[in-house]
Amino acid sequence: MKRFFLLLLLTFFLYPAFAQDLTGIWRGNFYAGAPPFQQYYKYEVQIDQLNNNSIKGVTYSYRTTVFYGKATFEGIWFPKTESALIKELKLVELKMAGNSDACAMTCNLEYSKQDGKEILSGTFTSINVNSKTDCGSGTVYLERVQESDFHKEDFLLKKKPSVPSPEDRIGPRPTSKNTVVTSNTKKLQSALGVPADGVAGPKTMAALRKKLPGYDDEPDFSDTDAINKLINRIKGNNSSATTKTPSPVNDVSKANAKRLQTALGVPADGVAGPKTITALKNKLPDFKERLDVTNTNQVNDLINRIKKADAIAKNTMPVKPPAAKPDTIVKGPPPAKAPEVVPEKIKIPVPEVIKKRSNPLIRTIVTNQPDIKIDLYDNGDIDGDTITVYHNNEVIAWKKGLTDKPVTINVKADAGNTMHEFVMVADNLGSIPPNTALMIITTGGKRYQLFVSSDKQKNAKVVVEYQP
Repeated sequence: MKRFFLLLLLTFFLYPAFAQDLTGIWRGNFYAGAPPFQQYYKYEVQIDQLNNNSIKGVTYSYRTTVFYGKATFEGIWFPKTESALIKELKLVELKMAGNSDACAMTCNLEYSKQDGKEILSGTFTSINVNSKTDCGSGTVYLERVQESDFHKEDFLLKKKPSVPSPEDRIGPRPTSKNTVVTSNTKKLQSALGVPADGVAGPKTMAALRKKLPGYDDEPDFSDTDAINKLINRIKGNNSSATTKTPSPVNDVSKANAKRLQTALGVPADGVAGPKTITALKNKLPDFKERLDVTNTNQVNDLINRIKKADAIAKNTMPVKPPAAKPDTIVKGPPPAKAPEVVPEKIKIPVPEVIKKRSNPLIRTIVTNQPDIKIDLYDNGDIDGDTITVYHNNEVIAWKKGLTDKPVTINVKADAGNTMHEFVMVADNLGSIPPNTALMIITTGGKRYQLFVSSDKQKNAKVVVEYQP
């Protein structure tokens, strides 16, 4: 069961030479536990500083803005030591995928200022708000920011922080680099035909990859030359799209459809219609995905699986003795019964993407029930992450986008196939690397919640062993 931590900021430490107002929004992250089981959370703290060295407000602990916990807090800050004690008071909202345990955090933070940024960092301990048992400890890090990932509390809308002179002002100052990044982002968004708000979020990245399908890099918006080159490529694609030339994708689709139809033994007309789909499902009953004949890798994989199925069917075909002719008396012993042919178990080759990347084992789960259900969500900001999932070296989910709605996979184990290896492969890194997912496995009446990540060098592997 997932533990959900709720940070409550109490005290912050400021320079004693002059009064500093911490009223505002602070955002960062905290790490709970120790490697390799360390868990990462974002959190945001909205502070209302009072006149008696006390602090109150709200905290948000979250992985995405869809699943989060909100709590109220109070506290006191100590100007002399520039340190703070932070403690939770009350949980007011909890929105999570499935069951969760709420844990109240007590934090010891230190104030510092680096490169114009105002920072609060330190350690925390926590307890379960229901059972009062230990939830563990970890580290925290916060920076002052201007906008909330959620909404501003009333005390922030009504109260303007008192700000010292420009030399003593807390928080990052606008820089020329920020101006360049915003300008380049707006230029690229205009070329893509999306709202030019100057923020390269998931919609911008999705539009970019749609315009330039082979582009998997992360644009550097501080590099004007690189952004101009991207814009020229987009304009080139737009101009070529207006010319009435045959699409090479159509040629690939037709060629792939014909090859697949030939393997299935149906008329090879190059159109993957209902007859082709029916023949494919009859040949490969476990194929549950959407057929994409523009995807040569998928078509090649299907053809190989069809050939293997045909080879197994051929090896298991019974051999019948020749029938006796009418009016013929068969003398001597009856013909020997043909030996039963046991099909050889064909070993599926390991895909190149699994060979070339490391595949660390995240967890092994043992179950006594054959039904295995896997739900996959994006485990952070929804930023265009796409994944492919392999089951015992075979594709069972092809380039699926991760969102706050689950990608669901169902697998059935049996006595002849007890070991089930699932490998999650990152097809891209989204706009915020790495590619992270919340994986929920349901089997044997139990629910396992895992946090997995993958990138262009590393996959993520989970093994489910069936022991009936």
